[in-house]
Amino acid sequence: MPRKKKNTPEGGKAVDITAFLGGPQPPQEKTRDRGGETPTQVEAPRPAGDVVDLVYRRIKESPGGIGKSELYRWAKAKGVKPADLYRAILQLVSQGRIKRRFDPEKEEYVYVAAA
Repeated sequence: MPRKKKNTPEGGKAVDITAFLGGPQPPQEKTRDRGGETPTQVEAPRPAGDVVDLVYRRIKESPGGIGKSELYRWAKAKGVKPADLYRAILQLVSQGRIKRRFDPEKEEYVYVAAA
């Protein structure tokens, strides 16, 4: 019994289910040479110092600490981007200026100024 003829795309090659694994690579755009400079790894932008200070002052104002959700609401009201807030919190925690702990009553993280 003869087999059915496979439908092939224009190009004459049969489509294989694993074609995407080892298929031809699309041509890459050439970049101009920058006078022998090698590309360097780009660091994530650091939050502006004023954002870090704003966040620290807000956390320090709350004697028992401030909840994560309350801090995010405050940042949104002040126009601080969530990514900048997150970077500022990480920077403050790594510097030891604030501490992060879990409050079982609020069921969320609470940020407290370090003594």
